[in-house]
Amino acid sequence: MSDADVEAGAPPSAKARWIVRLGVLLIRALALTWRIRVVNDAGLKAERAARRPVIFSLWHGQMLPLLYQHRGEGVAVLISEHRDGEMIARAAAGLGFETVRGSTSRGAARALIGLVRTLNDGRDVAVTPDGPRGPAKSFAPGALVAAQRTGAAIVPVIAAP
Repeated sequence: MSDADVEAGAPPSAKARWIVRLGVLLIRALALTWRIRVVNDAGLKAERAARRPVIFSLWHGQMLPLLYQHRGEGVAVLISEHRDGEMIARAAAGLGFETVRGSTSRGAARALIGLVRTLNDGRDVAVTPDGPRGPAKSFAPGALVAAQRTGAAIVPVIAAP
């Protein structure tokens, strides 16, 4: 697929639209096989009861089941501005997520501003603090800064087999 097929803001090509549709269908099919059990969610329940937005923090390799669990809840997902991120953003929209664009290496300030605005609007956000470039399971500071600026709680979320 060429860069032109997935440039941010550009109308998607027919090929890109089909790839996104197939990706969304595949995620939904995979989700039928997942058994999700929530444990230690007292902190999240307290934030929900107080109507305060949270920052869901999940490792990059565990995104699909954890995000799928929160589809349709108005969560905004931080997604890279890279061309691969555009495909992911379109698939996320197909699953009912809003997006905030940017990453540590591209559009970091814009991403932080977007996260802060979203949280200040009362909506939850989801971030992968280790990002696609890694190092894996190493916490980059963006979520912490957003939490400091908004008072939002960081809710660590993990998946285990």
